[in-house]
Amino acid sequence: MSRTKCSKRGRLWRFGLLFFCFLLLGGCQAKTEARQLVENAVVLFGGEPSEVRELREEAVAETDGIHQEYYFKQLTEEEKRVYRQLQQGIEEFQEEIYITSSQDAVLERAYDALLRDHSELFWAQGKGVVYKTLYNTYGKFQPSYEYTREEAEEITAALEAKAGEILAGVSADATDYEKARYIYGAVVQNTVYQIGEDDQNIAGALYENQAVCAGYARAVQYLLEQLGVECIFVSGDMQGSTEGHAWNVVSLDGNYYYLDATNGDQQDFLPTAQGEPQSVLYDYLCPFPEDYAALCQDDGEFEIPVCTAVDYNSYIQNGNCFDTWDQEALRAYFTEQIRMGTPVFSVKFSNSEDYETAKSVWIDQEEIRSIATYYMEWNGLSQVQYSYGLLDDLHTLYFMF
Repeated sequence: MSRTKCSKRGRLWRFGLLFFCFLLLGGCQAKTEARQLVENAVVLFGGEPSEVRELREEAVAETDGIHQEYYFKQLTEEEKRVYRQLQQGIEEFQEEIYITSSQDAVLERAYDALLRDHSELFWAQGKGVVYKTLYNTYGKFQPSYEYTREEAEEITAALEAKAGEILAGVSADATDYEKARYIYGAVVQNTVYQIGEDDQNIAGALYENQAVCAGYARAVQYLLEQLGVECIFVSGDMQGSTEGHAWNVVSLDGNYYYLDATNGDQQDFLPTAQGEPQSVLYDYLCPFPEDYAALCQDDGEFEIPVCTAVDYNSYIQNGNCFDTWDQEALRAYFTEQIRMGTPVFSVKFSNSEDYETAKSVWIDQEEIRSIATYYMEWNGLSQVQYSYGLLDDLHTLYFMF
């Protein structure tokens, strides 16, 4: 987290001291949140106002009774108190929010945790000014809202209606995995990867139907939370990108799994015919943890659950994950898929060595031609057009006829 602090001389009453603390949580056009403290804050004089004294006496609720608040649980008692003060103020669209701390680190961590936990607070995904007291006993936070209260209420109503439509497709007896898979697919199919004004939040993903990584991840969190599935918003970096990334971690049957809906939306990789539903790449739903950890790393601001399980990886579930190189076993799998009429099929290797061998034989040495020949014979064709796709980071080969 970068933090810039500057000061300059000024005059207020008989004193001339100004502190600048501008809290900015903004977006990654490519997939992350940036946070920095950069502006000046006016010094406040005198004793604590009654509002602050009352805030100090209030008990801090350990839960708001609605949301999971994974990051709240990692805060100190002082940070938790400020978190609740910010939450109430933002929910009520307060122009100035009294907080019982003026420490940069406390405010920044509490505000960061709040926005990670509460995807529904889409109107507060921006900057704010902190006014500090001379003796650093309390402060005032002026949020910079992206919408007026009336606009936010209108969008919230539309979001709730959209969520209702999506969630109506979930079976009452669905398992948590089935819920996660359904929401993953729904977010991909309802969202176009596009940079825009609301690309970091659920308003972009579910209202305007366009977003970047943070919008996808917040939409997944927003929907799965309503289904009772523990879902954590995570921000960090992706290998090969300088712009950051965001994804989710979900809890399924007591184990944590990665879920990356943004990377599941790769229309160039799995093209869709005009008029057909958008294709969904399920490789980034419960990927092998060691594969994904090599691809994406969290920003280190908070502790993230360790993902180790592979039980719900689709290749494990479907029996097309290979632990060793076995050309005849692969050939048998491919021909079986052709006989079943599967237009797109794929295989995953649990290690990079066997994956590289398979890629060399089937792609570089063009062994795939023998499968194309079998496809023509089985379907009574004189010619066939086929293509292949590679997900090197996940050790996966795709074949499309």
